[in-house]
Amino acid sequence: MAVGFRDGDVCYATAAEALDAHYTGQNVPVLISGNTVYSTYFFKDAGVWKINAQTNQGTYLQNLIFSVPSTPPPSCTLVPQLDPVEQFMDGNLLGWGVVAAMAVAWGLKQLGRAAS
Repeated sequence: MAVGFRDGDVCYATAAEALDAHYTGQNVPVLISGNTVYSTYFFKDAGVWKINAQTNQGTYLQNLIFSVPSTPPPSCTLVPQLDPVEQFMDGNLLGWGVVAAMAVAWGLKQLGRAAS
């Protein structure tokens, strides 16, 4: 099994996919204090995640842009996805194996009864 990177309950193959899922899923609040509005949001610029903090006070708009640390998310184990047909065939083979074992056991019991 391969090692991946986790965001929440989902395991991604690469750290970049996990970071993308993490930052695109962020719900950043909008704060209103009097007539000043504070809002922040994440965006990706040239492959680097950044946060834009906006302050809107009347007609005055100020943007502060910061880079977000890109520490790799925690690791997890990637479980390979199996083909449903392959799973069915494996179950089919196992089931017929059980039927064959039961038929052999029944046949041996019948031979034992006939011998006695």
